[in-house]
Amino acid sequence: MQVVFRALDVLRCVAKSVSPLSLNDISSRLELPPSTVHRLLSALTDEEYVIRDPLSRRYIAGPALAEFTKHASSNKLPDLAAPVLQRLSHQFAETVYVTSLTTDRAVCVGLIESSRPLRLNMSVGDRFPWHASASARSILAFLPQTLIEQLLAEQPMDQFTVNTPRTKEEVYAHLSDVRVSGYDVCDDELDSGVWAAAAPILTDKTEVHGSLGIGAPGERFKTKSLREAAINAVVEGAAEIAANLG
Repeated sequence: MQVVFRALDVLRCVAKSVSPLSLNDISSRLELPPSTVHRLLSALTDEEYVIRDPLSRRYIAGPALAEFTKHASSNKLPDLAAPVLQRLSHQFAETVYVTSLTTDRAVCVGLIESSRPLRLNMSVGDRFPWHASASARSILAFLPQTLIEQLLAEQPMDQFTVNTPRTKEEVYAHLSDVRVSGYDVCDDELDSGVWAAAAPILTDKTEVHGSLGIGAPGERFKTKSLREAAINAVVEGAAEIAANLG
C-alpha cells in the first residue's frame, strides 16, 4: 500500500509543478531516494500518467493523467454548458457544441443541432482532428508543449479539403493565435463549405477543460458582422462555462 501512496505523491508533485521536473527535483521535494522515484516514474511513464522529455529528461503530466483529472470536468461540462448552448442555438439557429479532451482525442460531449435542413451534422462522441478543427485546436493550444508535440505526432495530418493545414508549422501558428485572441476559426478546413469558430474553456487562464464551438454552412456566415457576432458569443459563452466550473 505504501508503494501506491508514494506513486500518488510523485504524480501529485509532477501535476502541481508549473514547469517540468527532473528526477532529482522530485526526489528532493518528496524526500525519497532517487532509485525509488526512478522506479515509480518508470511505472507512471509506462501508463502515460507522466511523460519524460527525451532531450531535457524532465517529467510533465501525461495524457492518462489528463483523462483522469478531466473526467469529472468532462462529465459536468454538458450540464454546465447546457444554458449557454441553448442561448447560442436560439441566437444563431446553428449547431453549437462543447468539446473535451478524452485520453488523446478532442471529443464532442454535448451539443444542440440546428433544426435547419442544411446544417452541420454532429453527434455526441464525434472526434475532431487536432490539426483541422477549431474546437480541437482551442484545447490543444493550452496543453503542455511536450503533450502537444506527442498528440500531433501520433495523429496523421489527413487532408480533408484544400484548406486543411498541411504542416505542423501551420498548426502551431493557429495555436499561437488562439493563445493571443482567445478563439480559433476553421474555414473550409475540415468539411468543405463549413465555417466554425470555437473558444477554449479556461480556468485560471491556462487550465483548459474543453472548448465551446459553433458550426454552420459557410454560405450563411459570409458577412464579417455575423462571423464576429458568433466569435464573440463563443468567447463569452466559454468564459461563462469556465466560471461555473469554478
